[in-house]
Amino acid sequence: MEISLKNPPGSKPVLYIETVAKLFSCLLALAAMRPVAEAATITVTGTGDTIAVDDLVTLREAITSANNNADVNTDVVAVGAYGTDTINFNIAGTGVHTIAPSVALPTIADPVIIDGYTQPGSAANTQTTDGDDAVLLIEINGANAGDANGLTITAGSSTIRGLVINRFIGASGSAGNAIALNGGSGNVVEGNFIGTDVLGTIALGNEDNAINIESGSNDNLIGGTAPSARNVISGNGSVALFVATSGNIIQGNFIGTQRDGRNPLGNLQGIGFVGVGNANDNLVGGTVPEAGNVIASNGLCAVVGEAAAGTGNAILGNSIFNNGALGIDWLPAGPTLNDIGDGDNGFNNLQNFPVISTVQNGFPSVTLTGSLNSTPNTVFRLEFFGNAGSGGFGQGWFFLGSTDATTDAGGNAFYDVTLDVPGTPAAGAFTATATDPAGNTSEFSAAFRTRLLNISTRMQVLTGDSVPIGGFIVTGLSPKKVIVRGIGPSLAAFAVAGALADPTLELHAADDSVVNSNDNWKDTQKAEIEATGLMPTSDLESAIVESLDPGAYTAVLRGKNDMTGVGLVEAYDLDQSVDSELANISTRGFVDIGENVMIGGFIVGPEQLGTGTISSSVVVRAIGPSLGDVGVADSLQDPTLEILDEYGTMISFNDDWKDSQQAEIEGAHLAPTDDRESAISQHVLSGAYTVIVRGQGDTTGVALVEVYF
Repeated sequence: MEISLKNPPGSKPVLYIETVAKLFSCLLALAAMRPVAEAATITVTGTGDTIAVDDLVTLREAITSANNNADVNTDVVAVGAYGTDTINFNIAGTGVHTIAPSVALPTIADPVIIDGYTQPGSAANTQTTDGDDAVLLIEINGANAGDANGLTITAGSSTIRGLVINRFIGASGSAGNAIALNGGSGNVVEGNFIGTDVLGTIALGNEDNAINIESGSNDNLIGGTAPSARNVISGNGSVALFVATSGNIIQGNFIGTQRDGRNPLGNLQGIGFVGVGNANDNLVGGTVPEAGNVIASNGLCAVVGEAAAGTGNAILGNSIFNNGALGIDWLPAGPTLNDIGDGDNGFNNLQNFPVISTVQNGFPSVTLTGSLNSTPNTVFRLEFFGNAGSGGFGQGWFFLGSTDATTDAGGNAFYDVTLDVPGTPAAGAFTATATDPAGNTSEFSAAFRTRLLNISTRMQVLTGDSVPIGGFIVTGLSPKKVIVRGIGPSLAAFAVAGALADPTLELHAADDSVVNSNDNWKDTQKAEIEATGLMPTSDLESAIVESLDPGAYTAVLRGKNDMTGVGLVEAYDLDQSVDSELANISTRGFVDIGENVMIGGFIVGPEQLGTGTISSSVVVRAIGPSLGDVGVADSLQDPTLEILDEYGTMISFNDDWKDSQQAEIEGAHLAPTDDRESAISQHVLSGAYTVIVRGQGDTTGVALVEVYF
């Protein structure tokens, strides 16, 4: 560079000197600056695990290259300021490509995006709530990697998506995790299958945790509210998500299930908040659509928090069911009962849960009332959940909605809220949580539930299509133990004329296969039937004890050798502790006149868990004319319907269903198809009820009586 300046005679070349000095200073600064790497896209083209022995790029090479491409002059720009490297996939051939490391993969020490969805043929999930239709074609199989994690990230600000990660083992106690977030914050893990096969239906597992979040790795996002962000995290040997840090968000994932979000694969435990004083201000679920996780079928708790560790952990809007222990458990283990004023200490300050006092379960909504005692003058978010029938302090299968409740100076708040009830699954039990403004969520409250304990129908037992056929549905997830009885001779003790002298009984599954049959109850299951305390009083009567999987069943009552007479078919719930219910009861048979009309009965069990009352809405129907449309001969052309309470007082009557409650019955989606048929929607308290079906004008024929809860 040449600079020519003219100065006045006798003056000093000040401008020249200053200009040269500045230029020299700039040149020195430029010389001192080292090149800063720009973001790179590295494409994995092979499934091998060696370094550059062919022209294919392995995942090991790609991670090493991304680490080496780190920004080198951190005095000038921040790490990652020129962009984050991306590892894509373009491995030749169709189908799944399995990468099987022989030793641990390199630790990710610089921010990177590893995107399995770039492999041709892959596709992210598009389903909102009904399953996961992702197509994942990149599998990382750790079976041969020894004592290793799948991916270990210390850099932070990295994204892992579109991968299947399974079968990593760990002998050292710090390995065997599918993904270890260890030291860097702000990572995103989305759209992966972790612990399953590539189809998300078989548990292959990782020996330790699926995702391990510790050592200062805060503010990570696991999943998200977009369908494409959902992870399926199932089949792992320890905790699905081990969280020992703060500010993490866990949303929209299936944790413990297959990709359908329902059928079980399990983890030993769902989400574990561990680490004294570190696991603060985390969010599981949320208040926006699709934020809730499904956390189900895990061996222990769905969500657990270590004693005296962590506050502000909000558990909102999730679907929690079928786990082996409590849905939410703030240790010490087991339900943490409320204390007056909520002054105790522990995880999430051992926030008190709401108390449910009454439930009016109707169609298509449910009204709940109750109270919360907690810190004074505070606004709480109360969330309500329905279950198919499970009780106790435990689970919240489907989120119904929320309301705010403000405590007074004494710490008391009362609520009265009406919420929609989804049509499937039917809600038989209800539970609630409370969350304070700081995000401290309680355990689940004691569940309030409706129990259908017994159903029975008495009528004439004829032959052919005119034998009594009792139907019922077992809802929920677990097998239900029931006893089904066919009663005849002992009816004479109640002055029933023409009692069936020798009944036989068959129990059929939905495909009409015979589950079991019995003539005289002492013939085959005598000890088991006696153990129920519900053995018939006549040796000629029939009984069957069975543990039935969820589904539809029918009990057929006949007279031996086609004899006829008045008989009674009934079913009793023998195990009220399991997450399943008797529901949607129906009986088809011949409606005669006088004492031989169709007489049905059902018992609604009292709530066994706390104080208060339950009112459940039932719909009872009497079907006749429309049976002819399905080939039933001699159907009753104009049935009438009565409901009597346990004292024999009629509480409701209907002839033609449109006469009085048309809107309610249509709203329940239970409208009969013929205007002459009968239906009643009725709120009932715990107790015994009788249903009578007659023919209008003493007409006779085959009819069907149904009770829907």
